[in-house]
Amino acid sequence: RGPIRFTAVHSNIVFGIALDAARTKMATASHDSRVRVWSLSDGKLLREFTDHRSAVRAVAFDDSGRQLASASTDGTVCVWDLRTGRRIHRFVAPQGPTALAFRPGGTELYCVGVHELAAFDLGEPDRRVLRPHRSREQGNEFPYIYATRYSPGGRRILSGGWDGFVTITDVKSGTAIHRLAAGGRRVFDAAFLPGGKGIVALSADNRALSGEGWIDIWDAEGTRVVRAHAPHHLYR
Repeated sequence: RGPIRFTAVHSNIVFGIALDAARTKMATASHDSRVRVWSLSDGKLLREFTDHRSAVRAVAFDDSGRQLASASTDGTVCVWDLRTGRRIHRFVAPQGPTALAFRPGGTELYCVGVHELAAFDLGEPDRRVLRPHRSREQGNEFPYIYATRYSPGGRRILSGGWDGFVTITDVKSGTAIHRLAAGGRRVFDAAFLPGGKGIVALSADNRALSGEGWIDIWDAEGTRVVRAHAPHHLYR
């Protein structure tokens, strides 16, 4: 199969991309303040959402593929019904949103900001704030949380930040149950391995754009099993 040729493009930088679980649709989040949804079979534009007033930094599908969330620097998180094109929720976003994740089952949505995780209950107008990462240099720098993923069963959520840790938080209690050190380097992405049998994280040292990348893998008990140097910088 050859490359997909998309029918329209954003007018500015694309900050976020998400695929639905069936791998039939792709959503894009752009600095042009627009959210677009595309068909992966023919590249056609299926939906465009224009409610945000400034850059959109992240998008995420729920596991049914019928809802899409978007987070913007205008201070809002929106949830869209992809069948009707209607906005069905609008929440106050944490400062500097960088990532989104739906809890399996679509009952809760997490949004990552520069220093906190905001949990939104999609059944009730409720918002919980978690702070699983610590500021660097005695609070003079935000931890800049860059990643968030649910465990396969939806009971735990992990996050990675510039404080140099991958943190696993119990969803029900909001308590951090593991903090995995990435060698003091800034964590830019992290994910559970298939079946929740471990965790992988991508990190880079603190020399901004010149920093080199590393890959860490831990088993389910939090024991590091792999640390490998990545030849390319992982900044995103």
